[in-house]
Amino acid sequence: MKKKVLLPLLAVICMVFAGCKNAEDEKVLEVVEIPIEEGNESTESAVIAGAEPESVIFEDIEVEVNGDRGSILVGTTGAPFTELLTQAKILLAGDGWNLQIKYYDNYEQLNADVLNGVVDAHFFAHQTYIDSFNDVNKTMLTCVAPVCYEVYGIYSELNQDLTKIPGATIALPAEAEKKARALLFMQDLGWITLAEDVGMTAIMEDIEVNDKNLQFKEYSQETLMDVIKESDYCIVGADTAIVNGLDVEDDAIRTETKNSISAGIYATLLVSTQEKAEDVRLKALAETLASDEMKEYVSDTYKGALDLMR
Repeated sequence: MKKKVLLPLLAVICMVFAGCKNAEDEKVLEVVEIPIEEGNESTESAVIAGAEPESVIFEDIEVEVNGDRGSILVGTTGAPFTELLTQAKILLAGDGWNLQIKYYDNYEQLNADVLNGVVDAHFFAHQTYIDSFNDVNKTMLTCVAPVCYEVYGIYSELNQDLTKIPGATIALPAEAEKKARALLFMQDLGWITLAEDVGMTAIMEDIEVNDKNLQFKEYSQETLMDVIKESDYCIVGADTAIVNGLDVEDDAIRTETKNSISAGIYATLLVSTQEKAEDVRLKALAETLASDEMKEYVSDTYKGALDLMR
């Protein structure tokens, strides 16, 4: 049986993390909101997707579902997650699955709706956020599959390769979570060694080995272009690179790989409950999000700024 499903028009408002409004719907499960620190996916990813951060609009599309294997309802928070899910919706329709996408502007409500079965899963957060939420609320939100990550890269206007590393000046983001990401990236590259298990809490004082005698500078996003002209290398996320006129594919000397510790910690996950983590519907969605067709879409759309974990 074939049926047509109209994907609703989503007027996406990317909010300041600490200022998420409370949802008016009554919740079955009351939960404590865990703010997402600056540097997490939602506001940055709107830039990656090439959209204005305050107004991301998704056009109506019709998807013809080839069969009736069942419906999957996933909540999310904005670009690029809505874009990836929309592409997955098109691909899944060919196999008879009806993927429905629900937009949220409140993380607390979205978590509660997954736990209460209002939606089958959500797609917006990384593991550290989920761990914090579970710890505070004594819940068991569970990763179904890691999906994608924003790519950090090394840029330079002074050098074309990494041969100048010994004694080099390295510019790092000043914001805590972005800086931690850059430090983890440098450890993945073998430039430094950090204290054990510091993860996303890494700070400059956690550098235990710096045998390449690297010198570090810190910068804000607004001062990146000034700093990159006077530092040997600059480590920056794709969002900041794009805002400052850099091209990830063409300008990055080196980028994170999906096997790196830094990419793994900051990967965006498909998340559900323990009971649904092995659900055939969510497994079908996870496989589609990691498919060759999705890889081609991500490569063509994000030009190296976003990559899939599988």
